[in-house]
Amino acid sequence: MMKWDPSYATGVDEIDKQHILLFDAVSRLGNEIGKNTPENSLRDILDYLRTYSEFHFDFEEQCMSEFKCPTACQNKAAHREFKQLIIEYETVVQRDGPSEQIARQLYKTLALWLVDHICTIDQALKPCLLKSHNDRQNR
Repeated sequence: MMKWDPSYATGVDEIDKQHILLFDAVSRLGNEIGKNTPENSLRDILDYLRTYSEFHFDFEEQCMSEFKCPTACQNKAAHREFKQLIIEYETVVQRDGPSEQIARQLYKTLALWLVDHICTIDQALKPCLLKSHNDRQNR
């Protein structure tokens, strides 16, 4: 199962709390797999991820802009990719109905995407936050 690791922390507490909520949502999906019930929760999880990711992405993008993060443009592009991914899965579920196979694919895709995104793009916030903090202290 997916577990939050403190090494994923960005240095922005609110972003890290939001990331933990995203991890929890993907973990809930993973927990359903094998219980023969992912079909029941697949639509709910997709809906939650679509809605919550909008809120999270907006906040994260604002932080990256505020701290002049060099990965800000890359971050926005990755967020667009994630949103499109969720829409594609929603379309498949609407067309074909929910299934354990789709739930497994979604879980694997989301788990990989989330960890990769946080560990590469979002981690760029740490030095920006530190620089901003040091700049304020030196004034």
